[in-house]
Amino acid sequence: MVVTDAAAGATIVHAESPGAAMPTIYHPSLCLILQGAKRTTTGRSSRTLTGGEFVIVSHHLPVVARIVTAERRRPYMAVVLDLDLAIMRSFALRSAATGSRRSAALAAGRAGRSLCDAVSRLLELREADDAAVLGPLVVRELHYLALRAPQGAVLRQLLQRDSHASRVGQATAYLAEHYRGPIVVAELAKSVGMSPASFHAHFRALTKTTPLQYQKELRLIEARSLLQFSDTSVAAAAREVGYESASQFSREYSRRFGHPPTAERQDRR
Repeated sequence: MVVTDAAAGATIVHAESPGAAMPTIYHPSLCLILQGAKRTTTGRSSRTLTGGEFVIVSHHLPVVARIVTAERRRPYMAVVLDLDLAIMRSFALRSAATGSRRSAALAAGRAGRSLCDAVSRLLELREADDAAVLGPLVVRELHYLALRAPQGAVLRQLLQRDSHASRVGQATAYLAEHYRGPIVVAELAKSVGMSPASFHAHFRALTKTTPLQYQKELRLIEARSLLQFSDTSVAAAAREVGYESASQFSREYSRRFGHPPTAERQDRR
């Protein structure tokens, strides 16, 4: 898989063959599949996205992603744009808060003509001056279209500063930054103004997992990255992501990825 820069901060993802399932962290983003297919799994929920479909991700979200349809003559291609909550708040839409009270943090659907046209215009901005002047305008348009789409319900909820989606968003942002340290769920719930029971229910509804499992996913994904792309030892990787017990780290790593962490070192030989 190859990731290349596109206009105005978007990225193009390109792959000429199917790949293995890859646990990763999705950031708040809008992704339009141009061709090929990709399977995404959050918790026990899976969906295969094909050309012409798009996905909106509202929170930092552990996801297992796998490109399932791609070939050299017709590669998998997608355009990904990071979403900026400040841009969406600037629209001040009267209908911004409408939508299901318990939307998921990942929602997908068939892209309409307006969204496809806007992405096409963004990709056509080849000249630097055009990209600098027109790119931000198209990016704002894409934020608006994401916000108003049925799949953007959770984005509309995020505009409400005291909504459950907003409070869970604060928690996921905190976990993304502090996953290495110990987490007391009751204290985390209190810090975002929710009872433990309500926090747990809404956290699971949005992310398809629990706060502690979410933290574990962040730790293991980061450890895998360290082992695959640096010279960090297994013991050092375990400590780096917050594990005090190397044996516990190895057990959880093996359970998550289907092989022990030492296998990552052997694969690089």
